[in-house]
Amino acid sequence: MGAVVFSEHAKKVLEVRRIDATKVSESIQTAEHRLYDVMGKTMVAVKKVQIHGKMLGLIVIYTKLNGQYKVVTVFPSKNYVEHMQRKVKKGRWILIDAGAEPDEGSLRR
Repeated sequence: MGAVVFSEHAKKVLEVRRIDATKVSESIQTAEHRLYDVMGKTMVAVKKVQIHGKMLGLIVIYTKLNGQYKVVTVFPSKNYVEHMQRKVKKGRWILIDAGAEPDEGSLRR
């Protein structure tokens, strides 16, 4: 995997929410769900990870250019499946890969 760099906003989010940057890199590298954000023209990686002792979906918004990943923002969500379903249904996100998709077909429009 290429280098992972963080926008100033993403750095601030990681600091405020006390999220380890390695969780973000891991989520990009081994995402359970990968989507494309049509409006933001960015990629979305989602992976269930342990944060502060809880299993949550970590949603990472990023771009990839010349083998380098630039993280735009990141946020944890306990209702990440519903969040993805809502975005896909509205046409904002397009599902690219759902390696371990819960509720077979639930994210497809």
